[in-house]
Amino acid sequence: MKLVLALAFVTAIAALASPAASQLPEDIRIDVVQLLLPLPRDAAAEEIARRAADAKRIVDQVSHCEDLRSIAQRTPDASVSAKDWLRVGDLPANIAQQLMAVPIGRAVGPFALHGTIQIVAVCSRVQGPAEPPPPPRPARRRPPVDAKN
Repeated sequence: MKLVLALAFVTAIAALASPAASQLPEDIRIDVVQLLLPLPRDAAAEEIARRAADAKRIVDQVSHCEDLRSIAQRTPDASVSAKDWLRVGDLPANIAQQLMAVPIGRAVGPFALHGTIQIVAVCSRVQGPAEPPPPPRPARRRPPVDAKN
């Protein structure tokens, strides 16, 4: 019995010492796509409410990041951009909590941001290193085979 307890204790200590276990939730990295709906300067409350309702309908339609991109193409005045390798701990707490809770591919929002209504879709979530992974290396081409030899 003592041996079993000792092994369980050693296993638990090893798990705590592993690099993955030492990652804090705020160190998780995410890739997102964001859609911005501009608001007119000095927009009336009705206009803001209308755009927020439009944004809520968009959020409900998104099940993949590509959905947000295609909706942006069909939506007048909308712009879309990708943000890669964002550290969750660097985001406002209320947005970070929503982005961590939503399934991959789904969107959160709408949020008011600098004269726009913002919608954000989570494309990936990685608990990994502090630096982004290196880009993949291009495939090496083989030299042509000499048919005469």
